[in-house]
Amino acid sequence: MVVVVESKVAPEQVDEALRRAQDELRRALRAPGEQGQSRFFQSRTDPSSFLYLGVWSSRTDFEARFTARQRSAVEQAMLNPIAPRYFRILSTFERILVPMDLVVCQVVNGPPSAASPLRDFFAELVRRRGLGPPGLVLSLICQEIDAPGNFVLVTGWRSPEAMAAIVSNVGVDFDAQIAAAGATYHRFVGQTRYDSSLQAGRATTARPDRPLVDDP
Repeated sequence: MVVVVESKVAPEQVDEALRRAQDELRRALRAPGEQGQSRFFQSRTDPSSFLYLGVWSSRTDFEARFTARQRSAVEQAMLNPIAPRYFRILSTFERILVPMDLVVCQVVNGPPSAASPLRDFFAELVRRRGLGPPGLVLSLICQEIDAPGNFVLVTGWRSPEAMAAIVSNVGVDFDAQIAAAGATYHRFVGQTRYDSSLQAGRATTARPDRPLVDDP
Protein backbone atom coordinates (compact mmCIF):
# COMPACT_ATOMS: atom_id res chain seq x y z
CA MET A 1 0.00 0.00 0.00
CA VAL A 2 1.21 3.49 -0.87
CA VAL A 3 0.47 6.51 1.32
CA VAL A 4 0.51 9.98 -0.26
CA VAL A 5 0.39 13.15 1.83
CA GLU A 6 0.52 16.62 0.30
CA SER A 7 1.10 19.57 2.63
CA LYS A 8 1.70 23.29 2.47
CA VAL A 9 3.12 25.50 5.22
CA ALA A 10 3.50 29.22 5.75
CA PRO A 11 6.54 30.64 3.88
CA GLU A 12 8.23 31.67 7.11
CA GLN A 13 7.95 28.11 8.45
CA VAL A 14 9.54 26.29 5.51
CA ASP A 15 12.93 25.64 7.13
CA GLU A 16 11.36 24.49 10.40
CA ALA A 17 8.86 22.24 8.60
CA LEU A 18 11.61 20.58 6.57
CA ARG A 19 13.85 20.04 9.59
CA ARG A 20 11.03 18.53 11.65
CA ALA A 21 9.91 16.23 8.85
CA GLN A 22 13.44 14.92 8.26
CA ASP A 23 14.00 14.38 11.99
CA GLU A 24 10.72 12.49 12.38
CA LEU A 25 11.41 10.30 9.36
CA ARG A 26 14.89 9.43 10.67
CA ARG A 27 13.40 8.44 14.04
CA ALA A 28 10.76 6.33 12.32
CA LEU A 29 13.47 4.53 10.36
CA ARG A 30 15.06 3.35 13.63
CA ALA A 31 11.75 2.23 15.14
CA PRO A 32 10.20 -1.22 14.56
CA GLY A 33 7.08 -1.36 12.43
CA GLU A 34 5.47 -2.29 9.14
CA GLN A 35 6.85 0.58 7.09
CA GLY A 36 8.78 -0.38 3.98
CA GLN A 37 10.03 2.94 2.62
CA SER A 38 9.57 6.67 3.08
CA ARG A 39 10.40 9.47 0.67
CA PHE A 40 9.87 13.17 1.25
CA PHE A 41 9.98 15.86 -1.44
CA GLN A 42 9.97 19.67 -1.56
CA SER A 43 8.43 21.49 -4.51
CA ARG A 44 10.86 23.13 -6.92
CA THR A 45 8.43 25.93 -7.76
CA ASP A 46 6.89 26.48 -4.32
CA PRO A 47 9.30 25.61 -1.47
CA SER A 48 6.43 25.76 1.04
CA SER A 49 4.78 22.71 -0.57
CA PHE A 50 5.84 19.16 0.34
CA LEU A 51 4.89 15.62 -0.60
CA TYR A 52 5.34 12.41 1.40
CA LEU A 53 5.39 9.07 -0.42
CA GLY A 54 5.42 6.00 1.81
CA VAL A 55 5.15 2.28 1.19
CA TRP A 56 3.45 0.41 4.04
CA SER A 57 2.28 -3.17 4.33
CA SER A 58 -0.46 -2.21 6.80
CA ARG A 59 -2.88 0.71 6.64
CA THR A 60 -3.84 0.03 10.24
CA ASP A 61 -0.23 0.45 11.34
CA PHE A 62 0.18 3.72 9.49
CA GLU A 63 -3.10 5.13 10.81
CA ALA A 64 -2.16 4.18 14.37
CA ARG A 65 1.16 6.02 14.07
CA PHE A 66 -0.46 8.98 12.34
CA THR A 67 -3.13 9.32 15.01
CA ALA A 68 -0.59 9.05 17.83
CA ARG A 69 1.77 11.69 16.41
CA GLN A 70 2.51 14.92 18.24
CA ARG A 71 1.18 17.80 16.15
CA SER A 72 3.86 20.47 15.90
CA ALA A 73 3.24 24.21 15.85
CA VAL A 74 3.99 24.12 12.12
CA GLU A 75 1.23 21.58 11.48
CA GLN A 76 -1.24 23.40 13.70
CA ALA A 77 -0.67 26.59 11.69
CA MET A 78 -1.46 24.95 8.34
CA LEU A 79 -4.52 26.29 6.54
CA ASN A 80 -5.41 22.80 5.31
CA PRO A 81 -5.09 19.80 7.66
CA ILE A 82 -2.84 16.91 6.69
CA ALA A 83 -4.97 14.26 4.98
CA PRO A 84 -3.29 10.96 4.03
CA ARG A 85 -4.55 9.16 0.92
CA TYR A 86 -4.18 5.42 0.40
CA PHE A 87 -3.37 3.77 -2.92
CA ARG A 88 -2.83 0.25 -4.25
CA ILE A 89 0.11 -0.31 -6.58
CA LEU A 90 -0.82 -1.11 -10.16
CA SER A 91 2.63 -0.94 -11.74
CA THR A 92 6.07 -0.24 -10.35
CA PHE A 93 9.62 0.01 -11.64
CA GLU A 94 12.71 1.11 -9.71
CA ARG A 95 16.47 1.16 -10.12
CA ILE A 96 17.59 0.05 -6.68
CA LEU A 97 19.86 2.35 -4.64
CA VAL A 98 20.16 4.95 -7.39
CA PRO A 99 19.85 8.51 -6.01
CA MET A 100 16.70 10.28 -7.18
CA ASP A 101 17.16 14.03 -7.45
CA LEU A 102 13.78 14.99 -8.91
CA VAL A 103 10.27 13.59 -8.77
CA VAL A 104 7.17 14.30 -10.83
CA CYS A 105 3.93 13.31 -9.14
CA GLN A 106 0.68 13.62 -11.08
CA VAL A 107 -2.41 13.30 -8.88
CA VAL A 108 -5.48 12.43 -10.94
CA ASN A 109 -8.97 12.94 -9.51
CA GLY A 110 -11.91 11.47 -11.38
CA PRO A 111 -15.41 9.99 -10.94
CA PRO A 112 -15.87 6.23 -10.47
CA SER A 113 -16.54 5.92 -14.20
CA ALA A 114 -12.97 7.09 -14.90
CA ALA A 115 -11.46 4.01 -13.26
CA SER A 116 -11.65 1.62 -16.22
CA PRO A 117 -10.59 3.91 -19.10
CA LEU A 118 -7.74 5.43 -17.10
CA ARG A 119 -6.44 2.04 -16.03
CA ASP A 120 -6.37 1.01 -19.70
CA PHE A 121 -4.58 4.21 -20.67
CA PHE A 122 -1.99 3.88 -17.90
CA ALA A 123 -1.37 0.26 -18.87
CA GLU A 124 -0.62 1.49 -22.38
CA LEU A 125 1.81 4.05 -20.93
CA VAL A 126 3.68 1.22 -19.21
CA ARG A 127 3.87 -0.81 -22.42
CA ARG A 128 4.97 2.25 -24.40
CA ARG A 129 7.71 3.16 -21.96
CA GLY A 130 9.37 -0.23 -21.67
CA LEU A 131 12.39 0.02 -19.38
CA GLY A 132 12.47 3.77 -19.86
CA PRO A 133 15.46 6.09 -20.36
CA PRO A 134 18.60 5.47 -18.25
CA GLY A 135 17.84 8.56 -16.16
CA LEU A 136 14.53 7.15 -14.97
CA VAL A 137 14.92 5.89 -11.39
CA LEU A 138 11.32 5.28 -10.33
CA SER A 139 7.99 4.79 -12.05
CA LEU A 140 4.91 4.13 -9.94
CA ILE A 141 1.24 4.00 -10.92
CA CYS A 142 -1.34 3.62 -8.15
CA GLN A 143 -5.13 3.68 -7.78
CA GLU A 144 -6.79 5.16 -4.70
CA ILE A 145 -8.37 2.50 -2.53
CA ASP A 146 -11.30 4.56 -1.25
CA ALA A 147 -11.98 6.39 -4.53
CA PRO A 148 -11.09 4.16 -7.53
CA GLY A 149 -11.50 7.00 -10.04
CA ASN A 150 -8.40 8.63 -8.55
CA PHE A 151 -4.81 7.74 -9.39
CA VAL A 152 -1.29 8.88 -8.70
CA LEU A 153 1.57 8.59 -11.21
CA VAL A 154 5.10 9.09 -9.95
CA THR A 155 8.32 9.28 -11.95
CA GLY A 156 11.71 9.85 -10.34
CA TRP A 157 14.76 11.16 -12.20
CA ARG A 158 18.50 11.33 -11.63
CA SER A 159 18.75 14.92 -12.91
CA PRO A 160 16.76 17.79 -14.49
CA GLU A 161 18.19 16.81 -17.87
CA ALA A 162 16.88 13.27 -17.50
CA MET A 163 13.51 14.60 -16.41
CA ALA A 164 13.11 16.34 -19.78
CA ALA A 165 12.43 12.87 -21.23
CA ILE A 166 9.12 12.76 -19.35
CA VAL A 167 7.34 14.36 -22.30
CA SER A 168 8.06 11.40 -24.52
CA ASN A 169 7.60 8.98 -21.63
CA VAL A 170 4.04 10.06 -20.84
CA GLY A 171 2.96 10.98 -24.36
CA VAL A 172 1.29 14.03 -25.85
CA ASP A 173 -2.21 12.63 -25.39
CA PHE A 174 -2.08 12.59 -21.57
CA ASP A 175 -4.21 15.70 -21.08
CA ALA A 176 -6.77 14.54 -23.65
CA GLN A 177 -7.15 11.09 -22.07
CA ILE A 178 -7.60 12.55 -18.59
CA ALA A 179 -10.22 15.02 -19.81
CA ALA A 180 -12.06 12.35 -21.85
CA ALA A 181 -12.46 10.29 -18.66
CA GLY A 182 -14.03 13.29 -16.89
CA ALA A 183 -11.03 13.66 -14.58
CA THR A 184 -8.60 16.43 -13.69
CA TYR A 185 -5.04 16.37 -12.39
CA HIS A 186 -2.39 18.50 -10.80
CA ARG A 187 1.36 18.03 -10.99
CA PHE A 188 3.93 18.24 -8.20
CA VAL A 189 7.58 18.59 -9.27
CA GLY A 190 9.93 18.27 -6.36
CA GLN A 191 13.43 17.56 -5.11
CA THR A 192 14.28 14.68 -2.80
CA ARG A 193 14.75 15.80 0.81
CA TYR A 194 14.65 12.37 2.43
CA ASP A 195 14.85 8.79 1.17
CA SER A 196 14.83 6.04 3.81
CA SER A 197 16.39 3.41 1.52
CA LEU A 198 19.46 5.60 0.95
CA GLN A 199 19.58 6.69 4.58
CA ALA A 200 19.70 3.08 5.69
CA GLY A 201 22.17 2.07 3.00
CA ARG A 202 19.77 -0.54 1.71
CA ALA A 203 16.68 -0.85 -0.45
CA THR A 204 13.34 -2.50 0.01
CA THR A 205 12.36 -5.31 -2.30
CA ALA A 206 11.33 -3.96 -5.69
CA ARG A 207 9.10 -5.60 -8.27
CA PRO A 208 9.62 -5.36 -12.02
CA ASP A 209 6.88 -3.86 -14.11
CA ARG A 210 3.83 -6.03 -14.21
CA PRO A 211 0.41 -5.72 -15.90
CA LEU A 212 -2.09 -3.43 -14.25
CA VAL A 213 -4.35 -5.85 -12.39
CA ASP A 214 -6.38 -5.74 -9.21
CA ASP A 215 -4.63 -6.91 -6.07
CA PRO A 216 -5.87 -10.31 -4.94
